[in-house]
Amino acid sequence: MRSDTIATLESEFAEFPRCRAEEVPQEEIDSAARLLGLVFPDDYQEFLRLYGGAVVGPYEIFGLRKAKAMGNLFSVVEATNKFRKWEIPETTNWLIVSVDLGGSWVGITPEGAVRKWDHDYGEFVNLADSF
Repeated sequence: MRSDTIATLESEFAEFPRCRAEEVPQEEIDSAARLLGLVFPDDYQEFLRLYGGAVVGPYEIFGLRKAKAMGNLFSVVEATNKFRKWEIPETTNWLIVSVDLGGSWVGITPEGAVRKWDHDYGEFVNLADSF
């Protein structure tokens, strides 16, 4: 992650500590990636190592630890497996890292882009080039 992104997150978590989970060791991150059969992008791995999972603004960022402010679904493994049951061909290799306020899933593609599957309109929305 970029240093300014980390600084912004650190500032937010200093003000709202319930929004941050705990650090995750690299071995656990590697194990989760193997379990899903996916490669976790470097920026997302760094997020997991530093924060474990979090609520950033109004959005939960799924990880391997639950922040106190998160709902019941917090695990990137559980979210990804749950989303795979929808069997949307273009998304079979997505790493599901969030869900928006309307219930649309947000994932990281194998190329590293962050995209949303808008279930209301049945279309993809590009959110960012990388995590």
